[in-house]
Amino acid sequence: MHILLKDRKLPKEEPGNYMLNFPYQISLKSACNMSDPSILSSISSSSLRYSDMTSCSSLSVEPTLSQKDIDQFDIIDSLDYDDIDDNIIDQEIMHQQREALIRKLYDTEKNYLQILDLVLNSFIMPLRKNINKSSLSFLGLRKPPCTEREINWLFSNFEDLHKVHFDNLTSLDDRLSIWGPTQIISDVIQTWFTSLQQQYHIYFDHYDILITTYERLSRYQPFKKFIETIMKNDTLKGTTLLSLLQSPVSCIQRYQDILTTLADNTSQMHPDYIGLMQCKARIQNIAAEFKFKIEDCKNVDQVYNILRVMIGHPFSVKAERRLLYLRNKFSSSSNRSYFLFSDIFVIARRKHSGILQYKGHIVLDRAKVRALTKEDDWSIEISSPFQGVDSLNTTFMVSPTSHIISTYSQEEQTKWILYLKNTIANISQQNKIMINSSKTITSSPTHSIKRQNTITSSSESSTSS
Repeated sequence: MHILLKDRKLPKEEPGNYMLNFPYQISLKSACNMSDPSILSSISSSSLRYSDMTSCSSLSVEPTLSQKDIDQFDIIDSLDYDDIDDNIIDQEIMHQQREALIRKLYDTEKNYLQILDLVLNSFIMPLRKNINKSSLSFLGLRKPPCTEREINWLFSNFEDLHKVHFDNLTSLDDRLSIWGPTQIISDVIQTWFTSLQQQYHIYFDHYDILITTYERLSRYQPFKKFIETIMKNDTLKGTTLLSLLQSPVSCIQRYQDILTTLADNTSQMHPDYIGLMQCKARIQNIAAEFKFKIEDCKNVDQVYNILRVMIGHPFSVKAERRLLYLRNKFSSSSNRSYFLFSDIFVIARRKHSGILQYKGHIVLDRAKVRALTKEDDWSIEISSPFQGVDSLNTTFMVSPTSHIISTYSQEEQTKWILYLKNTIANISQQNKIMINSSKTITSSPTHSIKRQNTITSSSESSTSS
């Protein structure tokens, strides 16, 4: 910064020179007009380095220090003082990560509630309205897309889930409206867990019925036409009803991922640290509690997807059916796939684009399995005393059949025989439990006739399958 010397006078004893208070003598060159003091600037020793002063074109510098002192000035100029605390930077990074995770929690909760909104407003409410209209015009033979009971089976407890997550998002909104660096959020999150556990137990327990109902209704023309009409809505582009129905399966895992990371990225000095660690422990316990049920839901999806791409099979998806084991192309000369379900063994041939052509199946209830001992032939024979073809909830019996399947090796043969025998033994055990249960219900008081009919019918359908 240059200060004009209009009000300053040069010393009379040295009219041609002006000595500054540091060990350099600066003489003005002839290019400077000494008669015009307004162009003369004073130079501060605290604002100029030696190297800067020597580069000035209008001043000549005559150092009065030794070369050793000059070198020391260069050392001082080159020093890089780092007065930044690394701990402060780490805390700032952790704070930014915490803020980003809280925003992610809010955004994902908002997006999930929008999915539940779509299910409620685009499907459940219009279906109920359609049922009421159809009941008034039944003389015109207008068929409703589905019944009220089928709506309950298909959408399970979606309306209750919507209410739970609407309350969750509202509580987040209220807290974020007064948000600050030291504000806590763990007390809000802790109020969610009880209702989450209750409602997701219901959803997971009825998931197989949900998928079974969807598979059956998707083959019913009035329902299929209704869904095609609804899916023309712009808000539903890129989605399907099935994907919307499956969306709650990943909710608990989403909470676990976000809350665990949020707790780990909160400083121990933050007032929210202890509360978030409690939230982390709670959601991890809930995730462990639902782990088996989530895996079971994925298994139900596998069964549905296999049967969806299989052409010509005479059976439908059943709520109790699970995939236990599958194997593709047992031998190099065969392009067949084998599927071991919890109640049947299915043979199919793979075609182009992943399509399966149905070739046959065996009901495993009271089936027999034996290894065929031939040289270099590791085959298995599966025979059943009866053969069933199930259509919806009814099983039609035909003549007994047997199938021979080839495996790669003796080890593969032994493995499959073990799987098959264990499955057959489990079916036999379940049949015994159901028979004993029906006997207990039969001996119960007559006022429980509704309960008796419910369990007896489920026993009959389980035995027939």
